[in-house]
Amino acid sequence: MDRAWDAVAADLSQKKRRNLRKADEMGVTATEVPVTETALRSFAHAHDTHMDRIDGDGTSRAFLQALLTTIGDRIKLFSARVDGESAGELLAVVGHERDCLYLLFPAYDPEMFRYYPSEVLYRGAVQWGIDRGLTTCNYGDTTPDFDDGTYAFKSAFGGEPVATVRWERIGSRAGRLLSVLGGEGIVDRVRRPLARLTGR
Repeated sequence: MDRAWDAVAADLSQKKRRNLRKADEMGVTATEVPVTETALRSFAHAHDTHMDRIDGDGTSRAFLQALLTTIGDRIKLFSARVDGESAGELLAVVGHERDCLYLLFPAYDPEMFRYYPSEVLYRGAVQWGIDRGLTTCNYGDTTPDFDDGTYAFKSAFGGEPVATVRWERIGSRAGRLLSVLGGEGIVDRVRRPLARLTGR
């Protein structure tokens, strides 16, 4: 992001540039939303719904609350709007130490996909970062699978893969057994509803 948006846009796939033009023609905009307790609760509900729909991991309300409590001034919430109605949201965190904007958690309404909210939100967040002198943008984790929709989206939006190392410790014997027998998918299907019930 150490260049003007037009230069960044040139790295987008032709399809993404076309989708952004269509969104502009329909009047879809991305705006920064003040991060309040109410806004965060609303986002958490929309994020949970989105993650349930795509069978994704997402994050917990407790984690979002912890972000607000500890680094609230670094959290940025962007909303895609059309005719005053929300078409989706994206929560980001500013990492001043690395001059980076981390785009972490999305919340999209499938009924609004025809307005291209994901493209509009990513563009809005990147433009926001450019305007504030941030030099890099991290689109977040994805699987290294070229057929994965998230990987394809982030690549088409100019993202370049960077290898990461992930280590998780499963504290319970039952959890370790489930992981060995069925992989992460089973553990996540058990963990997610429990996390929602407990707020963790």
